[in-house]
Amino acid sequence: MSKHKLLHISSKDKTEGTNSNFSLNLSNHYWLQAVKSIVVKHITLENVFYNINSTNDSFTYNIASTPSTVSITQGNYTITELGTALDAAMVAAGVVGFTTTLNSITEKLTFASTTAIEYLYDTNEMADTLGITVDGGADVSSYSSAGFPKLEGVRNLLIASSALGENNYLASDQKISDIIAVMPITGSFGDVINYISTHNEIDNYETTSKKSGKNVSQVDIRVIDADTNTVVDLANHTIDLVLKVYY
Repeated sequence: MSKHKLLHISSKDKTEGTNSNFSLNLSNHYWLQAVKSIVVKHITLENVFYNINSTNDSFTYNIASTPSTVSITQGNYTITELGTALDAAMVAAGVVGFTTTLNSITEKLTFASTTAIEYLYDTNEMADTLGITVDGGADVSSYSSAGFPKLEGVRNLLIASSALGENNYLASDQKISDIIAVMPITGSFGDVINYISTHNEIDNYETTSKKSGKNVSQVDIRVIDADTNTVVDLANHTIDLVLKVYY
């Protein structure tokens, strides 16, 4: 039968990097010199992920074919708060009478302004967030989004590690990466999220792994937004992992 031990990794013990992209050195234990397989058992972190961030905090539009862009403060918004912030930014930029309204029946947004503008999709970072799915055509004084607002923010995290993953994850875009866990974000902003693996283990490393033993005395961890494929910002909040190590 295989031997195993539990290994706790925390970003607060990092040797270098940030809490969401770090590496650390482990003690020179004998069982970390001949690792056969590693299973993620438990991950804990706090949901500190804004639904308006660097990927969708700017709104680009045309006036008489000339593009302009406004930005709002990154943060965690309700749809009403987002509309209010966008209205203020657009009016401050000179778009007279700009207002955003949520239809309580369709749950879609309508935009209006005294200044006629062209609503953009492809070049507008905030388009998907607002439910804008196509360009608005010629300059118009009102525009109704065809899609629903998307303010769920980060939905799934990919926990990656070059030392532990070994290119074991094939994404739908056919890119292979070193993902050791896919972690759904199930809580609201500010909640502590506890991910418990549902992996059905077979307590025999001859079955769980055919690899020869490897040294994992140094470990790297990256916390990635699965939708944008970018490393998230945990700021001063830590991530803790418990791994089951077979040797």
